[in-house]
Amino acid sequence: MSRRTAVALSAEVEQVLASWQPAGLDAEDMAAWAVVAPTVQVWVATAAPDTATAARNLLWAAARHTIYIWRTLGTLDPSVVWHPHNTAHFVMHVCADRSRRWRHCARSALQRVGRAVNPGGWRPAVKPEVGRAAAAAPYGPHDERLFALDAAMSQRPHRPACMWVVAGSLGAGLTGPELAAAGPHDLVELSGDALATHVRGRHRRLVPIRAAYTAMVREAAATAAGDRFIAGGVRNPHNVASRLNGEKPGLVLRRARSTWLAAHLVSGTPLAALRIIAGPVGAQTLDSLLAHVGTELSPQDAAMLGLGA
Repeated sequence: MSRRTAVALSAEVEQVLASWQPAGLDAEDMAAWAVVAPTVQVWVATAAPDTATAARNLLWAAARHTIYIWRTLGTLDPSVVWHPHNTAHFVMHVCADRSRRWRHCARSALQRVGRAVNPGGWRPAVKPEVGRAAAAAPYGPHDERLFALDAAMSQRPHRPACMWVVAGSLGAGLTGPELAAAGPHDLVELSGDALATHVRGRHRRLVPIRAAYTAMVREAAATAAGDRFIAGGVRNPHNVASRLNGEKPGLVLRRARSTWLAAHLVSGTPLAALRIIAGPVGAQTLDSLLAHVGTELSPQDAAMLGLGA
C-alpha cells in the first residue's frame, strides 16, 4: 500500500515510517503486525506528524490498537478501526491495566490519527435546534371553574393562599415569585368595582384582575392573616398550586399565565397595553397562544374586533 498523502512529510518522518517496528509484542501480535503494518504506516502519515518523535508516538499507539482490532474483528476498515467508540474501548478496557499516563498518551495519539483517517466519525454530534419552548396551552373555562371552586372551599387549609394563587395566576397572570411577594396592601381599586394589583420584583407593574376573579381576590385579602397572601408556613406558590383540584400536577402556573394572556387576546386588549401589564412576554409566546385562541373567534367576531383600529 502506498504512503502517498496530500501532506508533505519530512525526510526524517519518512524514515521513521519506513523503519519503525513495535517492541514487546508476542508472536501472535507480531504476525498480525506483518499484515497491518503497511496500512498503519499510511494512517499515521495521514495524521501528518511533523517530527520523528511525533511519528514514533503515533505509530506506537496506532500499531497496538490496529493489531487488537485485526485480531478481534478481522478488519482494516478505517471506519471501524478508527471509530471513537472502538478507540475508547481499547484504551479504557483492553488496556485497563496500564498506567494512567500510558492510557492518556495512547488516547491522545489515537484521537489524532482517528480524526485524520476517519474525520466523519469524529465530528461532534449536531444537536438539533429546539428553539424556545412553545407557550403552555391555556386552560379551558371548565378547568378554570374547577380550580376556583376548589380554592374557595370553606374547609380548605390555607384558604387565602389557595384563593390568591388561583386568582393571581389565572386572573392576573402573575408568576410564582410575584405571587409569593404580593399582599393585600398591593391591591388598587379601579373604576367600576374593578381591581388591580401592584407587582413587586424585577418587573414592577400594575395589573388589572379579570372580572371573574375580583370577588375571590377581595375575599383572600379580607381573610389573609398577615401582610402576604401566602403565609403561615406555605411560602411556595407552586406547592399551593399543585394541591388544587385534588390531582397532580394540580394547577400549573405556566398554564395559568397562558390562560390569562389568552383571555386578553380574545377580549381584544391592545398589544401595546398587554405588553405593559404582562411584563416580559415575547412575540413568539403570543403567536403560539394565537394558535389556541384563534379557533375561538369566528370570522365575524374577528372582523368586529378589527373595527376599533
